[in-house]
Amino acid sequence: MEINNVRVEYTKLNEIQEADRNVKDHDIGSIHESINRFGFTSPLLLNESTGKLVAGHGRVEALKQKKQFSEELPMNIKEDEDGSWLVPVIRGVSFKSEEEAQAYLLADNRLVELGGWNTSALIEELEKLAEESTLEGTGFDDSDIQAMYEDL
Repeated sequence: MEINNVRVEYTKLNEIQEADRNVKDHDIGSIHESINRFGFTSPLLLNESTGKLVAGHGRVEALKQKKQFSEELPMNIKEDEDGSWLVPVIRGVSFKSEEEAQAYLLADNRLVELGGWNTSALIEELEKLAEESTLEGTGFDDSDIQAMYEDL
C-alpha cells in the first residue's frame, strides 16, 4: 500500500463508488442508531488507484437511506448548495493492485471480529452505560447483557 498525501476530504455521497465486491453483511438499523446518537464519526476510506471504497460500505448505505427519506442531516455530514450530502472520506491511500484492495477490505472487517471481548468488563461497562444513559446506538441491548451472563 502506497501512502501519498493522506487527508480527509468531503465528497458527495452520490459520487462515492462502492467496491465491486463486498461480502460483509451490515446491520443497517444499528448503524442508523449509531449515526443518530454519535453523528458520522469515522471517515470512509477510498482507494485512490480505483476511486472505489474499501471501508465504510454499511455507513454509506445508511446515509443513502437517511438522505432518501429526508432525515435530518447527521452531525459531521455537510450539505452543499444543491442539497447533496458531503461525507468525510480518507483520500491519498493507494493499493498495489485490486487484489490488495480487496484483501484490505476483508481485513478491515475481520480483524475487529478477531479481537473479541473481555466479557466481564464489557458487561460492567454496558450496565453502567444503561444505568447512566442508554445503550441505543452501541449495537448492544439488554438481551445481549443477559446472554453474556448466561455464557459466563
